[in-house]
Amino acid sequence: MNPTQPAPSQPALSQRVQHYLSDFAQQPGVTDAHLGSLRSAITSAPSLVNQLNTAAQQGDLLAFGVLPAGTNASGEYDPDNLRIDLPLSMLDGRQAADTTMTLAHEAQHALNRQEAETAQQKFEAETLAAARPGGSGDYTGAITGLIQATRRDEAGAELAGWNALVEHVRGKNPRATLRHIAQEIPGYNDSFVERHGTYGQYQARSNLHFRPDLKLDPTEQNIEAMGQNYFDQPDSGLGQAGRGSYANLYGAWAIGVSAQVQRDFQPPLPGVPEQPMQLNLRQAGLELRELHGCGIDLGQDHRPMPFLDTSRFPPQPGSFRHTMVAHTHPRMPGRPATLTTSQPQVDPVRTAAGFGDPTAAGLASLSYARPATQATRPRLGRSSTADPVNRPSAARPDQSSGPAR
Repeated sequence: MNPTQPAPSQPALSQRVQHYLSDFAQQPGVTDAHLGSLRSAITSAPSLVNQLNTAAQQGDLLAFGVLPAGTNASGEYDPDNLRIDLPLSMLDGRQAADTTMTLAHEAQHALNRQEAETAQQKFEAETLAAARPGGSGDYTGAITGLIQATRRDEAGAELAGWNALVEHVRGKNPRATLRHIAQEIPGYNDSFVERHGTYGQYQARSNLHFRPDLKLDPTEQNIEAMGQNYFDQPDSGLGQAGRGSYANLYGAWAIGVSAQVQRDFQPPLPGVPEQPMQLNLRQAGLELRELHGCGIDLGQDHRPMPFLDTSRFPPQPGSFRHTMVAHTHPRMPGRPATLTTSQPQVDPVRTAAGFGDPTAAGLASLSYARPATQATRPRLGRSSTADPVNRPSAARPDQSSGPAR
């Protein structure tokens, strides 16, 4: 690898993005120093400038916003309001590299918005089909498909974050090596590099294919590798308990949605055992305790939802409990999903679940969380807490308040 490649020329921020920055400066609590840190983080990486310009031009980004204090996330893309949100604690001038990486991660989620929406619509359609009378009652395919779609989305977003980080570091030191880049955010970049030998030399992870300039192209090989190195890691610090993996984070949201839809189609009757959901936990890559720790939202009916784990033979009975109580992590936006079905115009299932009902509290677009980047966070994890109340928001966990992106 040749880390002395010339740095790319700096593109200019579009008028749209400049306007978003001006609007950000008017938000409560934002100071000139915060705005300066944000602008500096953006312009330190040409690829990030291009990402934001493209997302704005395509209508996938309309604003920058402020995450509430105490949110356990370093950033979030809100697909309902088309906004990238950051905690002001990140813009204190001491976390420039992490801010750049976070912004690039979230900007890629914005660019992936249409693919993510398609995956969510597929999940919703499959969930409704399973829940209807005469349906299979088996949600394995719907939930597994959604998790795999978010795995690809998160992997691609993390590659974009790394590439922006490389540009940020090499903008200051054109001869920066893999070690310099990895050390810019201590303890966070284990998804990309490993340390070997007595002196802990930095080496690229063997399943990633780096370019000579130390960047990573979003090839199928690299996306799958980041799925393994990043998304698949256990105990990534996600969810309201701060100990969940990405699969269990998004799985908890999907289970809550599926349970609410099933109860709408098949409401529990007094004195009659409730019809259990079916889910192959092993196939979906889920673990019951982690799911509860991430936060399952059963809606207004908090009674445990019975289910059968079909990965066991015979299927093992269990229950999903309503555990969504904490909201100190990326919130789920509140726009109801738009799902077209053959149900009557006034559909109690769609109304209760929030599908297509503009007055319901409803299910919002799936958001994304990216774990924080403190040196104290778990070694391979992103400690995030994307809140699968409605839909996990594209978020990158907070570096200043704990793991989570």
